[in-house]
Amino acid sequence: MHFDVRGVADAFGPRSTLLALPVLWGVFYVLLTFLRFVPHWHNYPVAVTASNAPRLYRLSILLVAWVKVLVLWLMATLFWQVCRAAVTASGQLGAPHPGWFVAGVGVVLAGYILALRRK
Repeated sequence: MHFDVRGVADAFGPRSTLLALPVLWGVFYVLLTFLRFVPHWHNYPVAVTASNAPRLYRLSILLVAWVKVLVLWLMATLFWQVCRAAVTASGQLGAPHPGWFVAGVGVVLAGYILALRRK
């Protein structure tokens, strides 16, 4: 199924295309899990020194964990809504509540920035 900006289905395909979302979900999960183990690859807003590296790495690992939670929650919500639209044959995608996702991202980033500013 493909949905327009109003959430109305405007194209249809085989049911096997429903598997694309869980596969993409799995790819994101593996990628974000991998990134958790290589904090020295992450980009930091401050210079990384021997004295602040453990703290920065710990914060970055926590940030990646929260981003993983938010992304997987968003993917699960979208998958549920697409499946619901397909099963009920309504052709209407429910409101995905993007405000909750944006608020979650804002809270995570604000927490990260505040934690970075603490000594």
